[in-house]
Amino acid sequence: MSPIRSENDTAPASLQCMNVWCGNGICETDFSVTGMDVSVRSTPWHGEKQGGDIYLVSMCACASISRYILADVSGHGVAVAPLTQRLRKLMYKHINHPDQTYAAQALNREFAELRNQGRFATALLLTYLPENDHLIICNAGHPPPLWYKHSTKTWQWVENETKTTVPGMDLPLGVLPGTTYQQSAIQLEHNDRIVFFSDGLTEAQKTDETQLGMEGFCEAVVALNAEAPDFATQIMQTTSNQHCQPDDDQTVVVLRHNGSAAPAQSLRERISVMTRLIGVKAGAVVDYVRDKAAWRTNGA
Repeated sequence: MSPIRSENDTAPASLQCMNVWCGNGICETDFSVTGMDVSVRSTPWHGEKQGGDIYLVSMCACASISRYILADVSGHGVAVAPLTQRLRKLMYKHINHPDQTYAAQALNREFAELRNQGRFATALLLTYLPENDHLIICNAGHPPPLWYKHSTKTWQWVENETKTTVPGMDLPLGVLPGTTYQQSAIQLEHNDRIVFFSDGLTEAQKTDETQLGMEGFCEAVVALNAEAPDFATQIMQTTSNQHCQPDDDQTVVVLRHNGSAAPAQSLRERISVMTRLIGVKAGAVVDYVRDKAAWRTNGA
């Protein structure tokens, strides 16, 4: 795997099996995981070191299933910083589960305490399955991603094809206990791009004091060269120039489908992965017992 470097993360030198990389601060990072080249660009509000945009990438135990999360917490700075480590721990529990709706529901429970602070979070969860080149998308009240199709050089929004008006479904995290989430799938071809972002980019103020908006942001992205090496950087620059000023945390993640296969694992690596899996499972049991004891105490 290619090395990962970020100014605010605690990632290993490379994203290996059973690794979770996340952060919420200034980031200009490019790396590769199975099937994908990943570019992350993030700039917190007003140049602060940490912000309310939380980005996360994880790899399963076999280094095949990769998961990507972008959460936009209503708030800025150090107040939301502890959530990154809690989300990292939470993702370990679901790192081998291909159905990310379980992870979305767990995230909703994790963010429940934000209700007491008058906050919530939108989030986009994406899981890549290399055996069939499918990208599974789960949206919790977040702007939809953009999909660049390399074969036709065209763009489109990726929205859930089975839209529903069922109350309590696909709501932002921390709004309503018991919220359920649905997911949709798209099949990627070689060199396709997926762009997902926080609303700080669409809400950037133009010189006439109006917001760029979803349509304006899409037009700006489409006008760029999607196949340029610095594509993610160019997207950020469209909302931070003399014509458009940011008024919120801004994060963009670009995935390029490279179609690479999962690396072969040696016996030693398999043993190491199994050891970590056992540790994660044991930690989950401890957390469950502790949470249940706390619930009984509070209930009493």
